[in-house]
Amino acid sequence: MNIRAHIFFVAIVTVIASRLSFAQNTFSLLSVEDTPALSIKGFVEIDTTTSTYPHQEIDTIFKKDELRVNTIIKYGKDSLYFYADTNAYILPHLIHQNINPEYTYASETEILPNGTITTRNAEINFRECYLNWEIGSVRIKAGNQIFAWGTADAFNPTSYFNPYDLREFLFKDEDTEMKMGIPALSMLITLGNDTLELVVTPLHVPLRMPQKDSFWQLKVKEGPFPVTIAAPEPLTPDIANAGVGARYYHNIAGFDVHMSAYHGPDTTPHLVPVKTILEPNKPVSILVEPRFAIVDMAGTAISKAYKDFVFQLEAAYSPNKTGVVDVDLNTVNAGQLSTLLPYATRQSHFVTYSAGFNYFIPIRDYFKEHEGQCVFTFEWSQSHFFDNTLMKPMLSDIVVLRLQDSFFNDRLDVHISSFIETHTTSFMVMPRVSYRFGSIRFDVMYIYLHMTADSYFAGYNNNDCVTGRVSYEF
Repeated sequence: MNIRAHIFFVAIVTVIASRLSFAQNTFSLLSVEDTPALSIKGFVEIDTTTSTYPHQEIDTIFKKDELRVNTIIKYGKDSLYFYADTNAYILPHLIHQNINPEYTYASETEILPNGTITTRNAEINFRECYLNWEIGSVRIKAGNQIFAWGTADAFNPTSYFNPYDLREFLFKDEDTEMKMGIPALSMLITLGNDTLELVVTPLHVPLRMPQKDSFWQLKVKEGPFPVTIAAPEPLTPDIANAGVGARYYHNIAGFDVHMSAYHGPDTTPHLVPVKTILEPNKPVSILVEPRFAIVDMAGTAISKAYKDFVFQLEAAYSPNKTGVVDVDLNTVNAGQLSTLLPYATRQSHFVTYSAGFNYFIPIRDYFKEHEGQCVFTFEWSQSHFFDNTLMKPMLSDIVVLRLQDSFFNDRLDVHISSFIETHTTSFMVMPRVSYRFGSIRFDVMYIYLHMTADSYFAGYNNNDCVTGRVSYEF
């Protein structure tokens, strides 16, 4: 972790807060506002993951035993308030002290550029933590933010800012944990029925990848050689590494149209094989470094409601996305390997897009007593380098299918999701059931993975598991 980056971020937020406070005090002389109000809510959750792979010892089936405390605090007036959505995690070993000792949040204690404090057995992150100031048709936010740009349900090509937390692959809570907050200054301007949003991100926050030796470690090979992926490192705090973006919304003949542009660090790193690793009594392996490049992108997101359907199309184009030049290592021996490393990188034209729909199934037309809302989701996502000598993007050619419904006044939620990798015929199926009883919620999800040998995620074939959660909301 770069401590100077954290200090720089805190200084920026402090200066902006003082400016906003001065502006608010000035504005208060001109108008009368309500008394500041304080609201606190959140939940306490116990999360346990159990492997269902049959060929393992009984005492190794528990893969995670976690306590999570979420708090959402809002203080202030309608025009000026402080908002914080904070998650605190700890591995309390509630079931047994030897449950998956390899599961850790980080290999060492760190403070990330977005203020996240992480250790081996505990972590606290400020997913959103900002000051919000509104005056007239202008809204300004300063601090950690999540930017929900795009219209697609699963993969958003125009979501340029927030990196993913992939330490548990795609199985973290997509609504509250998957995307990481980043320090930013944003301004939203309402122009009649249109909006213009401007964003500046002074510090780079890298995505997070599974820890070495963890249950979700990426077990991949480059040709016949095993691969070790290093931890991603943030770009140095510098104006050249800052991110800037803009999004304009307009409704055209019933179509919601979002046009956007971005310049700054790519949220998806390119994975560069850099050198060989020699360890006693182990085969030669390759060290791969995730590297982040500056990228320019422009995109459009369109959605349209028609009868029981909502159709969505989203695409982004880059003239200078960096990729890794592919090398065939299948005929290379260990002695020749070091002469081919590190792999070369090259910029290329690049396009990524998602298309799909939500179908709100009219169950009540057939079952009058049905209270919930049944929705079927389809989405197809693909990414492509124009330069065919570059490695294919990690997540591409994905079809997402999802069916969800609710019963008993929304107390019971049932949905089943599937991710299909079309170019390898690999797939994941995840049925999930959630039941709310007052302030207590029970949640169970089963994860079934079928990964073919040619999939990037072939090493996950033995990672079928059941995740159970019990939470108390306050």
